[in-house]
Amino acid sequence: MTQAQVDAACGEATSLGKRAIVHAQGPEGARAAVLAGCTSVEHGYRLTDEVLDLMAQHGTYYDPNFGLLLHNYIENKEKFLGIGNFNEEGFEYMQKGIPIGIDTFKRAMNRKIKMVFGTDVGAGGLGRNFEEFIYRIRDGGQPPMEAIISATSRAAESIRMQDKIGTLAPVWKPTSCVWIPRSRSCRNDCFHRWLTAVPDPIDELLKVSSEASCSDVGTENLLILRFIAR
Repeated sequence: MTQAQVDAACGEATSLGKRAIVHAQGPEGARAAVLAGCTSVEHGYRLTDEVLDLMAQHGTYYDPNFGLLLHNYIENKEKFLGIGNFNEEGFEYMQKGIPIGIDTFKRAMNRKIKMVFGTDVGAGGLGRNFEEFIYRIRDGGQPPMEAIISATSRAAESIRMQDKIGTLAPVWKPTSCVWIPRSRSCRNDCFHRWLTAVPDPIDELLKVSSEASCSDVGTENLLILRFIAR
């Protein structure tokens, strides 16, 4: 697409109060998206420093997808091979793309580009989206809390819903705690029955948590949930 075409697409989205998310592997497409005022860039494995600087200047969101997406394809190679354009050459290209994606991710992180959380994963990876956290923290060096923010408050901000979703509001002091039996079977069953039995479980939790400190919790009990959102 030409710059004029990308300008028209993202410009129309903006005029209608919508967001425009652009899938761009390389710097050319990403640069066009940023200059057109698009909301975010997906993938961007091969982004140059120049384009990353441009994204930082324009406040463009970035969803790198460098972890689960490629690893899922490679792990399930025998199931994809031969379908459409999934061939040996393509899988070699994906394997080589992993370190490139990690390097780009680190350079984006150093520029404090607004990262959001996504995977773009397909068959074989559905239900495993949380693994992207592992790749970002372990391979990309992202601080754990920053990874969590990318999937919560910043993701909500990127779709202009930060006033409705994406943030946990504390309803008691961080030092408060609630405990239930350590046994997994009892924990899940009893706690569920307790939540549905009391008139207002949130108020009940507040009352219980105010009666003891976290130091009172022994090894036979399990500490849960320091914060609960209403």
